[in-house]
Amino acid sequence: MMQRGAAPHSSTSSIMADGSGSACGEVIFKWTRSAIEAFIKARIEKERLFTGEKNSALSAWKTILLELGLADKVTPQQARKKWDNLKKKYKAEQHLPLPCRCCAE
Repeated sequence: MMQRGAAPHSSTSSIMADGSGSACGEVIFKWTRSAIEAFIKARIEKERLFTGEKNSALSAWKTILLELGLADKVTPQQARKKWDNLKKKYKAEQHLPLPCRCCAE
């Protein structure tokens, strides 16, 4: 079980827009499988925080990132984008055709 506040198996690196070193100091977070799983679990557990009221989502994402120990690595806007991309990927995979019985054998 993961401790609250501990970053789930992740890595960060500093990369400039041209792909070279870290002169600009921008930190880029690399999502690992375990970090994504913890992110999904935390988002589901905090569903009640996403009320639709003004700024509720921003506050909710901040809470999730603090809980996961990612507040200094991922912005609430990046978290929202990650969540949206995960939903799109999930929905796209739901529409993939299943293999026929003749091919599965």
